[in-house]
Amino acid sequence: MPETIKVHAFPLTEPNAPSSSGFCQKLDSYLRATSIPYENVPSYPFSAPKGKLPYITTPKGEVIPDSHFIIQHLKASGVSKDLDAELTPAQKGDSRAWQGWLEEVVYPCMVYERWVDDAGYAQTAAGFNTIPWPFRAIVPWYFRRRITGRLKAQGTGQHSLEEVHTLEKEFVDALDAKFSDGREYFHQTATPTEVDVFIYGFLVNGLSQRSNAYFNKLVLGKVAIKGFVRRMLERLHPEYEGIRKMLNE
Repeated sequence: MPETIKVHAFPLTEPNAPSSSGFCQKLDSYLRATSIPYENVPSYPFSAPKGKLPYITTPKGEVIPDSHFIIQHLKASGVSKDLDAELTPAQKGDSRAWQGWLEEVVYPCMVYERWVDDAGYAQTAAGFNTIPWPFRAIVPWYFRRRITGRLKAQGTGQHSLEEVHTLEKEFVDALDAKFSDGREYFHQTATPTEVDVFIYGFLVNGLSQRSNAYFNKLVLGKVAIKGFVRRMLERLHPEYEGIRKMLNE
């Protein structure tokens, strides 16, 4: 049994629910899928190695940032099994392309909905109401300014809301087409591969955020995608009762 690693991630806004960060949820899902013991350490990006979460501290004291490089390290060091071991090089390339589409195009659109769009931001800011005044006003304002600046530099922040919705719909429609043939997992494997875990992680992250109203409506309108998320949920996070309820409505 591997030793417990410490995962530095955003504090959970409520128990038995996904992380508010897609990349933190991606890593959490991967650790569940590979049965690696871990301890969540509530953290903020101010002191993170790259100014972003998540990062991990290994039992040897190594500090490794960025979900992609964390996973690569866990595999290279023998801590994690390789979920893609049985895939062909072409299948691995296909997985990486879909992962890039999701992480570099779609997730920034989801973040845009949460922080740039005024209606989404109102929902996001309401999540800070449990912290004392005046921090409940200052903290979301600070994050909105920071995230909006990053999205503009990355490119997504230059889009209109309608264009952001178009990019989200293109992905959801393509994913639905992939699963509409009845397959259980992306590559028609007997068990999930990395791309299944990553797609699930970002989908369940979105479903947990009321500020992702448009994206979630798309996802919940696709029977095949709902079935995929439900299978992964039961496998990795059966404690997510709120998400299960959404999927069963």
